[in-house]
Amino acid sequence: MEPLGTAAMAAGGAADWAVTLGMVGAGVTFVLYVMSSINGAMAGKLVAVTQSIEELDRRMNVRFDEMDRRLGGQLAAVDKRLERLEMRVDRIDERLVKVEVLLDGKIPAMESRMTTMEGKVTTMERRLTTLEGKMTTMERKMTSMDAKLDRLLAPAARRR
Repeated sequence: MEPLGTAAMAAGGAADWAVTLGMVGAGVTFVLYVMSSINGAMAGKLVAVTQSIEELDRRMNVRFDEMDRRLGGQLAAVDKRLERLEMRVDRIDERLVKVEVLLDGKIPAMESRMTTMEGKVTTMERRLTTLEGKMTTMERKMTSMDAKLDRLLAPAARRR
């Protein structure tokens, strides 16, 4: 007798492999079918998404063109204003240079006048100090004269 199942295994083993290979083939077919369906569905969506992106790109380009046009006009206006401002600043600068030249010519004369005035103020201060001394002396003399007059007039005032 043969060992149990050797012939049966040989006959049954080939059948098992056939079933396994059939199942693998069916699985591969199913996977290919699903992939084909997904690809077909995605192709339709891809066209729609591509069209949406192109439309969005077109609208954005239109907006950018509008913004560019508006900003270009605004920048041109600002540029004109800056040019006018620059011209005004240049004229003011020229006037300031003229004033500076005039002042540079007058400063030595003004310094000389200030020195002269300082000398005169010093002289005036000295005279005021002298005058103050004389006023003090006069005040003392007046006080002394008042006292003498009071002594002289006191007997006459008593007689009345």
